[in-house]
Amino acid sequence: MKVDVVTPEQAQATTSVQQNSSSETVSQMLVQHTQKIVINNGCIGCGKCVATARNTFAMQGSRAQVISQEYIQSASVQDAIAHCPVSAITIIEA
Repeated sequence: MKVDVVTPEQAQATTSVQQNSSSETVSQMLVQHTQKIVINNGCIGCGKCVATARNTFAMQGSRAQVISQEYIQSASVQDAIAHCPVSAITIIEA
């Protein structure tokens, strides 16, 4: 049986990292639940958002639809918003 010896300083450092990671996760969850991605009626159905963020957008008929709010802070969603040719995608406070 192998036993790792940990100094009090190492134990404190590990606890701090775990607490910070938990705080960041809770913070991200709160942002996700207080904000919402919406597509307004100006959508022309070009599909750029779907090509950029497939986990968040999908085509439904001739318009894009939001299929998930899970990745609201991801780079791909931010790129989809930035590159929408008619600025139809926004993030609102929910």
